[in-house]
Order: sequence, then structure tokens, then C-alpha cells
Amino acid sequence: MNLTVILIRCCNPVNLKNCFLLLRKVPGLKIHTRMLYKGMHLEDYHLMHFCQRYMKQLCTRLGKSNMYGFIDPNFIQPQNDCVGSQSYVTEKLVESEKDCFFVPYLNNCHWQLLIIEPKAHNVIFLCSMGLKPDKNIVLIVDSAINGYNRLKGSRKQRKPTWNTTLTCQRQSFNYESGYYVMIHMMNIVSAGIVNSWNRVFGDATPFHEDEVSNVQERCANAILEVI
Repeated sequence: MNLTVILIRCCNPVNLKNCFLLLRKVPGLKIHTRMLYKGMHLEDYHLMHFCQRYMKQLCTRLGKSNMYGFIDPNFIQPQNDCVGSQSYVTEKLVESEKDCFFVPYLNNCHWQLLIIEPKAHNVIFLCSMGLKPDKNIVLIVDSAINGYNRLKGSRKQRKPTWNTTLTCQRQSFNYESGYYVMIHMMNIVSAGIVNSWNRVFGDATPFHEDEVSNVQERCANAILEVI
């Protein structure tokens, strides 16, 4: 049995870190990122956490950390208390004071991306399968933005505007949604946009295999940096 097969079978996302800690103790064994990401489908909050870690580093490296904020998807799971999730998002919007916030959302084992523009009261929704946002996340985000407005002293409460019709790339395989979310965030940060979304969206053609492989390797490197 070769090393790649062992990694694919062992790399359950929950136990990923422990797995590689043990492998690193093997004398003379070198772990390659390609071996890591072959078993990584991003269907877990732990792995998306590492992706967001990488994105924060990218923002800092490009001098754009003042523009983009990140919402931890672990705190907005459907099974969580809705009020608690709303309070968490409101706190992040108020404390961070960014132009827009990336909100990866795992809906029935499928990753979707929301982009919140708190000052403009806008929410962009992207889904690589063309689905609409579920009621749970709409309620959380709408309530969070209303809470943000109250804390900012706004006397007028207006309902956020949702853009759910923006065309984005459609995934080819059922495991790619997390990587598509990652590529969307990378493209936005690289372009330095906080609106003008048509500059990076408007095409439903799936991302090329090389683009997916590239982001897989970046995620894998982010994991290896901390283990």
C-alpha cells in the first residue's frame, strides 16, 4: 500500500491534525502537500478554518487587511442557536469595521459564500450549484445587519438587499464547493474590490482543474504550517 492511499484513508478532517503529527514522527518521512489535499474535500468546518487562515495572511501580504473581514462558519451552523449566531455576526461587523465580510456557509454538506457589505446594507450570495439561500442564514444575516445599524446609532432600519442572481462558476464534481468558495475569495481579494462584483463574476463555466489544484495546495500548505 503506497503512502498516498494511506493518507487518503486516514485523513478524516476531524482527525487530520493528529494524523499528520503522528506521520511527522516517522524517521525520514517527508509529507508532500499533494498527498494531503488528495484526501481533503473541505466538507468540514475545521478545514475551512485553515482556508480562512490562509486568506487572512493573503490580505495582510497584499496590504488589504483593512478591507476584508471573515466570519467563522462554525458559529453560524444551522443547528446553532439563531440568536447566538446573529449576535456573533453583529459583533464581528461592529468590531472589525471592514468594507465587506466573507461568510462561508455549509448548507447540507454544500459550501456557499455570502459577502456582507454592512455599510451599504447589501448581501451577495454565491452558490456553485445555483441554489438559493436557506431561511436560516437569511434570518441570521438580516438580524445581524439590523443589530449593526442599531449599534452604529442608525435611526432608520431598512431591510438588507440580497443579490442572489449574480452568475458564478458552477462546480463539475460534488466535492468541489469548498474550493470554489476559496477561489471566489482569492479572486475578490486579488482584484481588491468591495463591490463592482461583475469584474470577477458573470461566467458559469467551471473553474479549470489547475485552478482547483492550486487552491487545494494552498489549503494544504496552510494546514502543514500549523502542524
